[in-house]
Amino acid sequence: MSEPKQADQARAAVRTAALGLLARREHSQQEIKQKLIRRGFDEHLIGLVLVKLADQDLLSEQRFAEQFAASRIRRKQGPMKILAELGRRGIDRHTANQVLGDVTADWPAMAAQVISGMGLDLDAEKREVQQTIYRRLHNRGYRHDHIKQALRLL
Repeated sequence: MSEPKQADQARAAVRTAALGLLARREHSQQEIKQKLIRRGFDEHLIGLVLVKLADQDLLSEQRFAEQFAASRIRRKQGPMKILAELGRRGIDRHTANQVLGDVTADWPAMAAQVISGMGLDLDAEKREVQQTIYRRLHNRGYRHDHIKQALRLL
């Protein structure tokens, strides 16, 4: 088989694998690249295919970030954790901030819902309970001002 034909077949295999991943859910370019490398595809070919898929709007960092943020908001995760997770998935800070800026989430109200679901005795020693609440919400990615507002809502 000639080299150009082998290269076309290899590119087609990478494209098919990438589209299979995208058929299940949106992915960031970094996620797809890592998965395809693990499957043994050539990194250079992967890069070429990903550029083409992005040009065809079949792969979109913006769309991935929007869907990812929405799924994390449904899980009641805070904005700082969502930003960090988007960064770990290769989404640049500007896009991540833009996506979260477009979200109309009421972070303090979401934090208050999380507190309500913690099963804590809110009548117990106030300082100790507030420290527990603060620590748990901080670990979920809520900012200090969101936590303070959430505590006032209870």
